[in-house]
Amino acid sequence: MLKHYWKVLSRNLIRNPVYSTINITGFTIGITCSLLIYLLVLDELTFEEFHPDADRISRVLTLKMKGNEIVKTPITVMPLANAIKNDFPQIENATFINYHSSIPLERNGGKIEALPAYIDESFFDVFSGFEFIEGNKETALTNSGSVIISEKLALKLFGNEPALGNTLVSEAYGKQIFIVGGVVQIPLKSHINFDLLQLAGNKDFIGTYLNDWGSKSPVCTYIKLHPNASFDEQTKNQLANYLSEHIRTTDKLLFQPITDIHLHTDFEFFGDQNLGNPLNVLAYSILAFLILIIASLNFMTLTTARATYRAKEVAVKKVFGSGRRQLIIQYTSEAILQTFIALILGLILIQVLLPWFNVVTNKEIIVNLELWVIISAIFFSLIVGIISGLYPALYLRALSPLLVFKRGTQSGSNARFIKFLVTFHFIITIGLIICT
Repeated sequence: MLKHYWKVLSRNLIRNPVYSTINITGFTIGITCSLLIYLLVLDELTFEEFHPDADRISRVLTLKMKGNEIVKTPITVMPLANAIKNDFPQIENATFINYHSSIPLERNGGKIEALPAYIDESFFDVFSGFEFIEGNKETALTNSGSVIISEKLALKLFGNEPALGNTLVSEAYGKQIFIVGGVVQIPLKSHINFDLLQLAGNKDFIGTYLNDWGSKSPVCTYIKLHPNASFDEQTKNQLANYLSEHIRTTDKLLFQPITDIHLHTDFEFFGDQNLGNPLNVLAYSILAFLILIIASLNFMTLTTARATYRAKEVAVKKVFGSGRRQLIIQYTSEAILQTFIALILGLILIQVLLPWFNVVTNKEIIVNLELWVIISAIFFSLIVGIISGLYPALYLRALSPLLVFKRGTQSGSNARFIKFLVTFHFIITIGLIICT
């Protein structure tokens, strides 16, 4: 039966090429735009999730009194990571990153500014999602002069040549010679930003801060909980006042899940990159939904309008014994098949446009067709197809063959429905234009 419906649909599409092209192309473009925006929203909502245990990692924040105002900052002190890991059994690991101002690096007579940072031995155990392109975390910082550089810096300095083992020179704090011990890739979905990493314990002037609770150096501390671990209220209160156990201060500690940093950071910090806005995500979501509604209304309007021209076909089928149920199934199935054609074309178009879309949005989006995404797309196409085909089917099945052969179609109710669809279509479109 489905094969028969497909054969009839194919004939109708070939017989009416202008209608077929407009109808399927419009819905295809609508699906493509909506899915691209959906991928953008999904990318915004999944920052930091490239780390395998992102749901267990949090950044430590400090609440400070500044005059009469409470200020929130991610700046802590170096000893905090090691101390908090030892004192609270819920914490599996802790680490820090200490940011510094840019330094000039010399290579083959040229100079490039690089953003350095200092870490401890646990950094890549906590942030295991950073991928080593060259070297590995076990050996990258074993020597006192070893550094890990970002892929971006490696491309600037060495192009496509291997960076591992090469020497870099800086005159920022006296002459310093660095040996590249590893190259890591920093995804755009990370808030952490650096060009060059060194082990804090390998630098005398940084190593002095490792046990200094009064240091003012810009250090960010991160904790990683054990699986299924959490803090009860007593532990939260103890953690909040933890600094006062080591130094004289009224500062309080709180914790920010790293998956919340991108969209829910309400303070400025120079070390953060790629921060987003939740209102933009909401606006993108609404836009994708409205574009999909417009495309669906356009598809339904054309399908409904076209149904009038098939009245004689229906009348002939009724004369030869076709039942109402059979007619409803046929026209609804045809509409569903058209939506699936548009869906397949939309998915192909997304694959073609995605590289350009990534350049425009400065993203690294990939199409990950998980099972639930495929099921959702099929379900949506099914719903649109049923709605688009159901009204024309119900309208056509009610036609009297005798009246059709005598006077043609009775299109009053059909015309009213089409007017309603067109009006609703224009309301949404004009609203989008005004908002733009």
